[in-house]
Amino acid sequence: MARLDDRLRRDLERAARPADPSGVYEGLIRRRERRRIGRKAQAGALAFVVIAGTVAGVYGLSRVFQAGTSRPGDAGPVPSNGIIVFSRDIPGEGEHLFAASPDGSDVRRLTPDGRAAYRSPDVSLDGRTVVVAHEIPSFEPGQAVLATVPIEGGSPTWLTEETWVVRDPAWSPDGGRIAFAGSPGGPFGIYVFDVETGDVRLVPTTDEISVGHPTWSPDGSRIAFEGSMGSDIEIEQMQATWDVYSVAVDGIGMTNLTNTPDVSEVQPAWSWALDRIAFVESGPAEGALLTMSSTGTDPVTVFSGELAPANPVWSPDGAMIAFEAGSEGIVIAGSDGAGPLVVPNIEGTSPAWQALPEGASVVPSPTPTETPLPKGAEDIGLGFPVCFADRLGRVDYLGDGTDGNAWTAVHPEDDGTCPGRGAPAVDRWLLAVDHTGDRVADSWINLPFECANLCAPFDATDFDGNGTEELIVVNSFSIMDYTFFAVRPNATGDLRVEPILVAAPGHRPAQISAGEPLRISAGGDAGYSSSIECEGYPSAPVIVWSWSDWLIETDEPQEVHVTRLELQPDGLFHVVDTNDYTVPAREPSGVPFQPEIGPQCGVNW
Repeated sequence: MARLDDRLRRDLERAARPADPSGVYEGLIRRRERRRIGRKAQAGALAFVVIAGTVAGVYGLSRVFQAGTSRPGDAGPVPSNGIIVFSRDIPGEGEHLFAASPDGSDVRRLTPDGRAAYRSPDVSLDGRTVVVAHEIPSFEPGQAVLATVPIEGGSPTWLTEETWVVRDPAWSPDGGRIAFAGSPGGPFGIYVFDVETGDVRLVPTTDEISVGHPTWSPDGSRIAFEGSMGSDIEIEQMQATWDVYSVAVDGIGMTNLTNTPDVSEVQPAWSWALDRIAFVESGPAEGALLTMSSTGTDPVTVFSGELAPANPVWSPDGAMIAFEAGSEGIVIAGSDGAGPLVVPNIEGTSPAWQALPEGASVVPSPTPTETPLPKGAEDIGLGFPVCFADRLGRVDYLGDGTDGNAWTAVHPEDDGTCPGRGAPAVDRWLLAVDHTGDRVADSWINLPFECANLCAPFDATDFDGNGTEELIVVNSFSIMDYTFFAVRPNATGDLRVEPILVAAPGHRPAQISAGEPLRISAGGDAGYSSSIECEGYPSAPVIVWSWSDWLIETDEPQEVHVTRLELQPDGLFHVVDTNDYTVPAREPSGVPFQPEIGPQCGVNW
């Protein structure tokens, strides 16, 4: 018998640690890389797999596709079994969603091209929607959003704006809630997300132990999950014991269903047809797949062998269980322990089984192309890939409450590849915006200046008090330069992003030129210092930009410029007041030190 395999160990690691400021938990997440393990099965185990998949295959697959019956204690019919959705690693792109029939045929991809990760899929009871933990390259390591993908395939829809720590999302039976293990800005625990309102609430007491893999009861009143009372060190060193717990959604009645001090039980999955819980058991010398009643009694061994089962999922009718089986990929076993093991030849991880309502069918969309993007590239909806995209969210460009987005990125080289990360061409930067909130760029422009080191969308605020927000892009080296942009209708009425220009006559002494994008700075370097303040915010903001310049190690006087600028209804920044003077060398210039004045106009410059 094999010990708990590497895949299960990694799943324990990622579920085990609460998010903490020290970053220990996130360090474990970053180290978590899926890999195929070598074949360990002995001749007898392989013979069982082959025989089950051939001689008994007809019997097994007839159960896989059998029509729905009735639920115990429920007059409603049980949905029949649809397709199996799973994650698969695509070199150069990450983990994407695929689907296949339970016999391993008709494999198709559900998610579009692009560098991303779609992890831990779960299919809603109506069979229409897959929920995932979605990650893209611009996220911090270990962070994700809740997202949905249509069962037919297509682009993801984000349910959460904030990037949280999200693990193992699971639909409730009514389709109105999603449970997940993670940390939406609070302690690590089991949380419930309300799909309609966007509210997220901690299931009380689940933040008091290490948790993972939530799964709902058939009536939606309770959640089972894996939990451990072990210390952080024990969990990190894989010495902690795990059990399957159950708790009401309101936190009442926390119950340890397995309660075994020497054996771990993990990755529970609750059958809505049978009201039984499947789980993986791991001891000093074995790994097994079992089921038990919802109260923790009546254990039944479904599979025990060298295939090291992981991440089980019930068929909707309760007759079968699909699970990861090491190098064998995803396989299927009879849930009563007496049925055959079917090898459907599905290469992937984290299976989820679609419920197919009476008379329903799935019409798949065309399989998205799998042409890989260039290394370092991303598709943000421009019609061409971009390199090193940096995103800012929660920008209300139109004042209508929409959470818009902005990206700075680099054009690919002429041969379609991305430039070196450390030194992209200074004139290849672009700015793209999404003002509709669907995470797809609506318009873009080349940046009207050269980026010396780092260009990024920095912040957004309302500079003219009219309820819309203007975007700030930073270009940083040792001094932080800021340029301003707005989304406005062009000559044909289409909304486009454009830089905000300076009205005539500008102010040449302070290097503010009429007809050019306003560009101001904060910071200092080699005799130069500057700061940004704000007056009259939020009703009638006026930007006060002060800067001084002095050739160090000389006795030449310092030049000082204080300029007040106002964004007026014509859409231009107007210079409304100036003060230019000099001070003797090495004397205070009067320009305030930026960190001491704090945020200005709602922005922490």
